[in-house]
Amino acid sequence: MDDGGARGRRAVVSWAVSVALFAGALGGGVLSPSGAASGQAAAPAASGRAPDVELSLGGAARTVEAAGYFTGVVTSYRAASADPAVVSASASGSTVTLTARGAGSTTVTVTAANAGGSAAQAFAVKVLPAGCVVELGALAAGSVTTKTGSWVRGDGCRSVHRAAGQPGYSARYYSFTVTEPLEAWFRLSSSESRRLYLLEGAGTGGRVLDSAGTPRAASASLWEALQPGAYTLEATTYYRNREGDFSVSIDSMALSPPAACTASLGTLAAGSVTAKTGSWDRGDGCRSVHFPNSRSQRYFARYYAFTVAEPLEAWFRLSGAQGKYLHLLEGAGAGGV
Repeated sequence: MDDGGARGRRAVVSWAVSVALFAGALGGGVLSPSGAASGQAAAPAASGRAPDVELSLGGAARTVEAAGYFTGVVTSYRAASADPAVVSASASGSTVTLTARGAGSTTVTVTAANAGGSAAQAFAVKVLPAGCVVELGALAAGSVTTKTGSWVRGDGCRSVHRAAGQPGYSARYYSFTVTEPLEAWFRLSSSESRRLYLLEGAGTGGRVLDSAGTPRAASASLWEALQPGAYTLEATTYYRNREGDFSVSIDSMALSPPAACTASLGTLAAGSVTAKTGSWDRGDGCRSVHFPNSRSQRYFARYYAFTVAEPLEAWFRLSGAQGKYLHLLEGAGAGGV
């Protein structure tokens, strides 16, 4: 045996090392099976259903806040109209603006995207012909606004809320805003049977706040206390496939008399006579708080506040050409008992 030769040769040894990488160990990263970088957001997902929208040709553009209809991280939004001749759509951030271009119906698709992918939501947009929605602006306390119109079957101005939006019911819409608390009396008069809806928000698709109208009533009327905001009246036929002329009036008044409606007389002095003159004018918003509440009439008032420093007897007289009524109230201001 040549032991010295064996000792002079290197031994050959086979070995293997297994290395397990754990996320976060020594700052190393873990590749996903797809090879995507760690931490990349998943694609957005559609959530719920974006509501359909109605516009009026020539009316104001409408906006839809798209963020509420997607979940996940969104880095960009896009909006596209299937028929730009009916409505144009654009996105600025998550706000989608819809502008009427022509009467008809189409679909708008909103796409939310990030580096991981995208998701889309589609909703219907209907553009009513010009004249279906009339803008009244801001209601002024003490004013009466009157508009006339016609129900015509062929003009495309249809009711959204009569009989759950079934076809055959003509309508006109009157949008307005309220900038201070008001009470308003709405009337719809016509030789044709009629139905009146008060809607929340501007445009045709708002939630119904109240409604009135029966086949045999002389008019449809609503009385409402309104807080600041946007509202719309929907005036529609009671029966299907009817035509006719109509008039709508809005009689608005401040819920509480303005401060200018109350004059201060100071302290009453024994042996004195205090006299004041005034006028009742519906345009100044000075309404009666205490006369019997009637929703078919308006009652106007003036208020005179005073103090008494010692026990007194007082004789109050109210004279005027109109029928008149006098209230003595406890405390200063119009709201006393």
